[in-house]
Amino acid sequence: IAFISCIFVLGSVGIAASMRIQQLAYIDDSNFPGGPGAFESVSGYMKINVFGFSAYTVNAWFADGYQLYRFYILWSTSRHPSASCTLLLHSSHKCALVPSSILLAQMAVPGGALWLSTNANMALTFWSASISVTCYCTLGIIIKLLYMRYQVRKAFGGGEQLPYFSVAAMLIESALLYVAFALAFLVTYALSNRISFMLISILGQAQSIAPLLIVLRVAQGRGCQNWAITSLPCTD
Repeated sequence: IAFISCIFVLGSVGIAASMRIQQLAYIDDSNFPGGPGAFESVSGYMKINVFGFSAYTVNAWFADGYQLYRFYILWSTSRHPSASCTLLLHSSHKCALVPSSILLAQMAVPGGALWLSTNANMALTFWSASISVTCYCTLGIIIKLLYMRYQVRKAFGGGEQLPYFSVAAMLIESALLYVAFALAFLVTYALSNRISFMLISILGQAQSIAPLLIVLRVAQGRGCQNWAITSLPCTD
């Protein structure tokens, strides 16, 4: 409940800040030299913009932490999980938390903005690391689930309907939603394409929705059906 509440609140704060910036760009300051796009490119230091981007950044930390937690839970019982988990946690900390914190500090100073070339390296590093963590964790979890499925089928004779494929599909669905928008934003941002102005808000919401999709599927009973569990034979 705490995780769901945090993701929902942060996503709501982010979209509210984005809507306020859009109002300023297209209505209040519609006569800004260069148009709304020019306004958005230089308004990054505004408090409402920094506040909204901070909400999306913390949201990204929660989402990546959720991925790392699932990965650790599944692989913590393996014989040699420490090297992989340690490497993943270390790389996530160095390549996501640190650049995003520096990027926030750069945006908060007068004249700072996400779209400045001086901030591009930190922004690209942050989102590249976030995409990598999502892909690595999802792939690792799916591999573990399929291996567990193999072990169960081997132990019980292979005639049971197991939930591992449906759980894997649910994880892929969640990860694909975020990765698709993140890659689209990353490419357009690196090319300095103005489409990235539109994608940044969508990306923040996609990152909020992606982990909640899994929670929704499980709450609806679509992630792991009861028949898949009760169909397994039991022995004394």
